[in-house]
Amino acid sequence: MQRNRPAGMRDDDADQDYAAAFGMRVRIARLRLGWTCERLAEAADISARAVQLIEQGKANPTLSTLTHIANALQEDLRDLLEQ
Repeated sequence: MQRNRPAGMRDDDADQDYAAAFGMRVRIARLRLGWTCERLAEAADISARAVQLIEQGKANPTLSTLTHIANALQEDLRDLLEQ
């Protein structure tokens, strides 16, 4: 799948932007519920550090982890992945 990106932007730059945007959407959904990183980690069955890295756009979570996060947040995974 080809993502639209500005001319001259490298694939890894685009991936980093995508990860950061996803992480921001996770953070917004978590805060909307009034949850801490630890609460989301418990609900999604992942570590609090993993939540922090994902929210910072510094992690490359598996599809399984993405699904666990979306389910814990009661969000549609497609909405969290939307660019």
